[in-house]
Order: sequence, then structure tokens, then C-alpha cells
Amino acid sequence: MLDQVRGNPRASADDKARATVALGIAGRADVTGALRDMLGDPHFNAFAAEALAELAAHAARPSTPGDAPARPVLERQLASPPLRVFAARALRRLDPAIDPSALLPPLLEVVRAGRDVERIPAAEAILLLAGPAGWSAFD
Repeated sequence: MLDQVRGNPRASADDKARATVALGIAGRADVTGALRDMLGDPHFNAFAAEALAELAAHAARPSTPGDAPARPVLERQLASPPLRVFAARALRRLDPAIDPSALLPPLLEVVRAGRDVERIPAAEAILLLAGPAGWSAFD
């Protein structure tokens, strides 16, 4: 079904993008190139980055140089309260050996001085980035 949407000339670009992301999350490595192309689209880059992280996790492989464009997209999302946990989990799935030291200070500041509703997601993002890599396997 998703392949049909991607190949349908009458399907909207949004539907094709959603189908591509869904296939990536499901572990279909053949959509990797299309997902990397989507990283430049502000409407879909978050989802494309997550799908690339899922592909890396499915393959049980370290990220490749081709996955590198997903990292800055996910790092920018750490600044957005509703996306923090999502981004931290995807970053860790993309690179289980990530060095989070540069990513932690802004999150720690939110935990120290942020509003109550922002503190918990920031703390969870810190745990996902700095704790055991296996924690990122669970949504």
C-alpha cells in the first residue's frame, strides 16, 4: 500500500512523504536516499530524521556518513519542548555511542530554571542521551 502511494503520480507530495517515512520506520532500507532528501524539508525533516534513526536501529549498525545530515535536525529539535524526548531518543538510536556533552548544558538549564511542564521532558531527554543506549529502544 505505501509503495503504491509513493509510486502514484496522483498522490500528493505530502502523502508520498508520509509513506516514505512510514516505510523507513518499518525498516525498509531502500527508502534511505529519499529520507535523506527530505531532511531539507522543514515540514518533514523531523520525521525523516526519526526514520533514519529507526533504520540505523533496525540494522543494528552504527550511523554512516550518509546519516550525518539527520543529526543537526535532531539536535535543533532538542530546543523545542514538545520534541525534546523524541529528538533525544532518535539521536541515540542514530548513534548509540553519541557524545552528548555539548547537548546537555541547555537541557540542564531547563531542568534548573525552566517551567514545570518543560522540566520533565528535558530530564527525560538527558537520561536518553547520557544513560544506557538501550533506554532509547523504548518509546
